[in-house]
Amino acid sequence: MLQRYPLHDLLDGRRPALGLIVNFAAPPMVDLAALMGFDFVMLDAEHGPLTPALVEPMLRSAELARIAPIVRVSTRTSDDILRYLDLGVTGIVFPNVESAEDAEEAVRSVRFPPRGTRGVAPNTNASGYGRQMPFRDYMALANETILAIPLIESGKGVDAIESILDVAGITAIGVGPMDLSASLGTPGDPSNPAVRAAIDHVADCCRRRGVPLVLPAANMEQGVESIAKGAGMTLTAVGGLLAGLGTEFTRALRGNA
Repeated sequence: MLQRYPLHDLLDGRRPALGLIVNFAAPPMVDLAALMGFDFVMLDAEHGPLTPALVEPMLRSAELARIAPIVRVSTRTSDDILRYLDLGVTGIVFPNVESAEDAEEAVRSVRFPPRGTRGVAPNTNASGYGRQMPFRDYMALANETILAIPLIESGKGVDAIESILDVAGITAIGVGPMDLSASLGTPGDPSNPAVRAAIDHVADCCRRRGVPLVLPAANMEQGVESIAKGAGMTLTAVGGLLAGLGTEFTRALRGNA
């Protein structure tokens, strides 16, 4: 069921929030994310096999563990957006937003009328099947609680960032460094000066406008750098995290064998 999570308080208080990206079906991984101290999980339905049916048990784990579940969808107009919302996710991450029009479409898709275009159905988990609260109260709560996070992943999106930030209802702005590097002609090299300058530009605009920034961190060093850039939400992928820790563990033990 839809609820307000500690993540909402962190965002309201402009305090950094830490998230774990999970792109495979694993409800226990959501529990572990909470135990590890993460504030939210981003269930990645863009890069991986996740579908609404696979995400649903992960959402139940998130509800019990009190860790905010957010889903990254595959396209801004995905038919699955409504399904994820009705299951009870607390936020949607929209890929490759390149204009104010794209951002407006994204925000409206997660808001009930008259503020948006979300379909109205009382008999869903998100609304407690009509028993959690009067449905009109649920609609108002959802309109205030659901997080809408556009991702900037192209040079065109970087150029349009000021107009994108003009769109009402955006919770935060994310940056996808890998796709951005490809868009800027340096595929696979997010450390390229042109890519770093583009990210800095987005970060500066977000800082001036008081909008939280979302940045990934492949390792501890990048996480510290992301927070230093003013990231309100910092993400790391579970695959890279476990592979890195596991490699350190096996190498250390073999080195002492």
